Amino acid sequence: MRILGLKPGSFVFHRRSNRRPELQFIFRTLRHGLQGWVFQDLDWVLDGKRKTIIYCPSISLAFRIFVYLWRKSMPSDSPTRRKRFRLYCSLYSDCYNKNSRDLFIQNGDCQFLICTDALKVGNDFPNVDDVITMEPEDPEDILQKGGRAGRKGVPARCINYFTQNTMDKAKDYLSQAAPNGKRSWGLGGWRVVNRWIISIKVSCVRTC
Repeated sequence: MRILGLKPGSFVFHRRSNRRPELQFIFRTLRHGLQGWVFQDLDWVLDGKRKTIIYCPSISLAFRIFVYLWRKSMPSDSPTRRKRFRLYCSLYSDCYNKNSRDLFIQNGDCQFLICTDALKVGNDFPNVDDVITMEPEDPEDILQKGGRAGRKGVPARCINYFTQNTMDKAKDYLSQAAPNGKRSWGLGGWRVVNRWIISIKVSCVRTC
């Protein structure tokens, strides 16, 4: 308090709730893997006009999703298509990434930011309708990235896609039991189970 120049009686603590009733968390299983060039589960995003950030765990996946959506979008001669998609990652210069952020906020034609964790922390977007996370790493990953949506208090969505392999592992861990009746999971198992726990808790909160 002394270092900050705060004197008793001259300030108050103002605490606000971090509850986000306008933000809906959705969990879906992918019908395809993440190693190819076809992502049919994302076709629906092209039909609307919602401002969307798509988070990918790698630059390679971000690029392949970018290419897929680009090809599925408007006719190639449309000037709007060139503005509709922006790829955002650490390979680009700070100037280019800043330009992408500015376009996403200010330009109505710029609808999608397809990115990596380079856009995870330190950026505040006022106009995000949907956040899509491909194969989230852990519950913190879901909450951190999903919190980018709905900053103006309007209804928004955080949509999380998991591969079928991840879902099968989670079900397998949940069904396994040691001879004494207690669960016998390794560290990897607990990570998957924790992912399921946060999914169930968040879904229940959103439903209630």
